[in-house]
Amino acid sequence: MSPASGSCPPAFSPLHLLTLVRIVQEALTNVARHADATTAAVRLKTEDQCLKVTVADDGCGFDTDGLDNVPGLGVAGMRERATLIGADLAVLSLPGKGTRVELTVPLMDGWDHAEAGAENKIENRIENRIGSGNPIHLFK
Repeated sequence: MSPASGSCPPAFSPLHLLTLVRIVQEALTNVARHADATTAAVRLKTEDQCLKVTVADDGCGFDTDGLDNVPGLGVAGMRERATLIGADLAVLSLPGKGTRVELTVPLMDGWDHAEAGAENKIENRIENRIGSGNPIHLFK
């Protein structure tokens, strides 16, 4: 299957792909609402039978102590979505140092990243959601 065919690569079910896009979308929404950042970057990398997705910004950062007690559904929603697909989510931040959201998603058994093109498919979905002209950089 090719990413251009519109079908999901074998590494992910449609639920996995939608969940990945929603987590990245929420992380970028948090950057726009809270970070006062000039840039943000989304990185996609396959490593050790996992897809690693990182959303990082150069914004104001925050103290992550007590993050679970913060009102709102942003981070809690991302964690819940990550759990739904068996992924790990980490939020790393320090005041004045920006924020990094790291998502590690196990790939389905037997997945060959060279033929599946999952990174390109997810990157295209993210670009479609955020639109062009935004100060968001996608890296592999």
